[in-house]
Amino acid sequence: MRKNPRRRFLSCRGRRVGRDYVKCDFFQWFDLEPPHGWQHLALLEARDIINEQKEEIAKLRNQVSKQAHQNSNVQISNDLVEQRNDKSEECEPLKRAVLVLTERSSVLRNVLVASSAGFVVVLGGIIGLNFKF
Repeated sequence: MRKNPRRRFLSCRGRRVGRDYVKCDFFQWFDLEPPHGWQHLALLEARDIINEQKEEIAKLRNQVSKQAHQNSNVQISNDLVEQRNDKSEECEPLKRAVLVLTERSSVLRNVLVASSAGFVVVLGGIIGLNFKF
């Protein structure tokens, strides 16, 4: 077929026997002379151009597919950045609340230590007064 593009021929398909076809040995060119001249060369050249264009189309489709995949990854990344920013905005009030609670806890701990020390001093004074009398 490569040497004779678009050249017509006669052949039988073979006869069907069960699920298979029996081989047919009949083959004859419809036009008895092989193609020649500028028409034959034009057909060969056209065939080569078509094959090159098919390969180029396949490469371009592959590139488009890769680019679409990369774009979808970029879109996913952008969506993730937006979600992170949204979550970060939600976290800011929580961070401030944690800082306030940490300061309160520190103040309360200091008050507790100071009051415990004061209690011990007062208790010591009371016990000391009881022993003098």
